[in-house]
Order: sequence, then C-alpha cells, then structure tokens
Amino acid sequence: MGSPPHPQTDADREFLEALFPLLRKKGFPDKFEFPLVANPDYVPPVNTFYCLITGVVFCVLTSCVVCIRLWVRSRGLFGPDDWAMLASFVSSIKLRSKYQLSTN
Repeated sequence: MGSPPHPQTDADREFLEALFPLLRKKGFPDKFEFPLVANPDYVPPVNTFYCLITGVVFCVLTSCVVCIRLWVRSRGLFGPDDWAMLASFVSSIKLRSKYQLSTN
C-alpha cells in the first residue's frame, strides 16, 4: 500500500492535540498516541469497500429515479428540464465511476 502521500508533521500533531479536549467530550481516549510516532513503519489501513458499496447504491438509486421519470415523461413531451436532468445524470455517472476507479 505504501505510506500516506503527506505524512503528518509535528505541526499537524500540535494542531490536532489542541482539538483533543473537544473530542474527549465524545469519548476520545485520554492516552491517545499517534500511530506514526509510536511505530514509524505504521501503514494506515485502506478500506475502500464502503465507498464502493455507497457509490453502487447511489448509482442504482439515481438510475432508477431517472428511468422512472423518463418513462413517465415519455408519454408526453420532453421539456428542457428533462434534457438538463439527463445531461446531469450522465455527468454524475461519469464522475462517480471515475471516483470509484480512483479509490480502488
């Protein structure tokens, strides 16, 4: 997998440590230690499965809604809003596909 593209610096850690009191109210551990400080060879886990599932679910839902709307509108006239929706749907699917391919 490799290391993160931009490893944490000491300035990053100082900024995050300033936020710890706010996070402790929500159950953040008192004795937190940054993984890269404790183990310099630490490689953060990469789990893109949830992104993939979410993207597929939204693509399917969007496709169903667009198909139902186009089916209903096919019985009458297509208006400019239908063409705009179709163009945005196609670009949305392209962007989602590009995002899904970039996370894997």
